Amino acid sequence: MAPREDQPSGWRAEAETASASGGHLLPEAPLYDQRRSTPAPVPPPRLTEPRRTHSQRRPVRVRRRIAGRRVQRTIRHVDVWSVFKLSIFYYACFTVLWLLFVGILYWLLSNAGLFSAIQKFGRAMVLWNHLNISLIYIEKWALLLAITFLVLGSLINAFIAFLYNFAADTVGGIELTFVEKDVEQTESNRTYS
Repeated sequence: MAPREDQPSGWRAEAETASASGGHLLPEAPLYDQRRSTPAPVPPPRLTEPRRTHSQRRPVRVRRRIAGRRVQRTIRHVDVWSVFKLSIFYYACFTVLWLLFVGILYWLLSNAGLFSAIQKFGRAMVLWNHLNISLIYIEKWALLLAITFLVLGSLINAFIAFLYNFAADTVGGIELTFVEKDVEQTESNRTYS
């Protein structure tokens, strides 16, 4: 070090640090335990993962808490008119499917030769002379049968709804138990590691 007279006026001498610490870093743990006069254990070095690029980052899963509470509800009244309308709608859908099924079944049995065999048998036994089994003849009877079930089924369903309302007023309705789930997010945004 130069003597004080040779140094510039704005220059200050600072104490030098030990070269073992690199001159600028303090050790993470004391190297010497003063109470035991033994060397202190050195913590293991921290391992770090290699830095990931933006395309390699994976999203952190969002944690959710699901809380539920039980709620009981009672069906006290069923509207008879709405039951009747819904019954007509569902039976009408069934009628369309029934007519399609009968048409496909007629086609299969006609190709197998069943209806021509029935007509020949009837003429031979003199049961009928002019019976002609066709698709229109079969579909007509299938439609009449479906309309009968549509009307009767809808009326029966409406009557059952009326009976339920009467029973619910006198005895009590059907009790249902629901579980209402409340979902909360603990982390609003996804973060990347």
